[in-house]
Amino acid sequence: MDFSEIKTRQKRSFTEQKQLIKKALAGKIVLCPQCHQRIGIQQLPGILKLQCQKGCTDLELTVDI
Repeated sequence: MDFSEIKTRQKRSFTEQKQLIKKALAGKIVLCPQCHQRIGIQQLPGILKLQCQKGCTDLELTVDI
């Protein structure tokens, strides 16, 4: 098993998610890479959630209050 390939994919995925979060929090329209629907932002107590309607993209960030 080649772990370097897994690390490369993981790093790329993290970078893509980070860019998606930055754009969404900047107020830009961000589309889900899978279903191409708009990703919405929902703020819950202690959690910031970014998700498309179908649920393909579902990111949760813990927010310090």
